[in-house]
Amino acid sequence: NLGECSLRSGCGVSRLIVAEEIYDLIFNNVLETTVAKIPSRNGKMIFDEEAIKNALKGLKVLSVGVGWGESSEYEKILEYILLNYDIPVIIDADGLNTLAKMDLNILNNCRAKVILTPHLKEFSRLTNYSIAEILEKTLECCAAFVDKYNVTLLLKGPTTIVIDKNDIYLINTGNSGMATAGSGDVLTGIITGL
Repeated sequence: NLGECSLRSGCGVSRLIVAEEIYDLIFNNVLETTVAKIPSRNGKMIFDEEAIKNALKGLKVLSVGVGWGESSEYEKILEYILLNYDIPVIIDADGLNTLAKMDLNILNNCRAKVILTPHLKEFSRLTNYSIAEILEKTLECCAAFVDKYNVTLLLKGPTTIVIDKNDIYLINTGNSGMATAGSGDVLTGIITGL
């Protein structure tokens, strides 16, 4: 899981924050990772400010969205985190889908240092560019997005692009085996651990 990847990447303590309904199941099946819970309904976390404060207490970095699924409550949770926590927040998977439904101007007004890790389809949802447009002008689309919003962007693909307002890195190592369901979650865990 994400917590184990973070630990293997060098963080000393990892906390998995889950819906209250699955807390016991998760708690009994993770060894090194600590577990916190947020009140939930139908297996989805609901916005509860005190529970979020308790779950995030002392965190130096947070990954959001892996394993979430979809819920309108997640928009409230993500907005609260971005506006109230001055830590790096890595947004991946359903966190990106949640963000795509929100007013992205929150990225320019938040306290968090935001790192987005989309694949092409997720980036298309965030930008309203088609996948064809992104593939045709990848660097231009990435640079325009980063210029408009105050984020670090890691666009996953055959050549992974990491870009912020100051630097651009192109990573063309790896192989097709990395295009496997779950490998993006591992990447998010590694980034979190680092």
